Amino acid sequence: YRKTGDGRWLDLARSAYGFWRDHMVGADGHVLDHVLPSGEQVWWSFTYDQGAMVGAALALREATGDPGYLADARRYAGYVLAAQTRPTSFGPVLFDGASCSGDCDAFKGIAHRHLAALAAADGDEALAALLTADAAAVWSVARDAGSGTFGVDWGAGPGAPVSLAAEVSAATALEVEASVAAGAAPAS
Repeated sequence: YRKTGDGRWLDLARSAYGFWRDHMVGADGHVLDHVLPSGEQVWWSFTYDQGAMVGAALALREATGDPGYLADARRYAGYVLAAQTRPTSFGPVLFDGASCSGDCDAFKGIAHRHLAALAAADGDEALAALLTADAAAVWSVARDAGSGTFGVDWGAGPGAPVSLAAEVSAATALEVEASVAAGAAPAS
């Protein structure tokens, strides 16, 4: 819709988003991960699920001006703050659980990018503190100073093995926060 201005694409985006919001989000803002062919909803808790919905809500708010989408984004972010963080000396940081591996290594970067766009749009201090702590912990806790690589758990040392997904996720958080510090608005 942004590129074409064709209202059909906006209608499709509203419809898809509305279905997901109405059928695949819990009352607490928890976005489910997927649905099995049997119809069973799988309520795994991953930061990228929350981040993707924050990004979708912000895109629809931008396209429509409807403040309800911002309220939705706040609710999804509220779940992140309540249930998807771990403590560090810098404050809470995004956390996808101790068994995060494989494609999960990339999830926090996705969430961080969209949460930063929400923080820019909304000015939520708790969310801004989380994002600042993410970048500080990525650099000071999750980075192996010798190799320059990053671990998947931003609240723990780098560990092994190293994955490209974890590197991209960490680099995303650092890039977003460097942009914010330089006065640029984060892209969602």
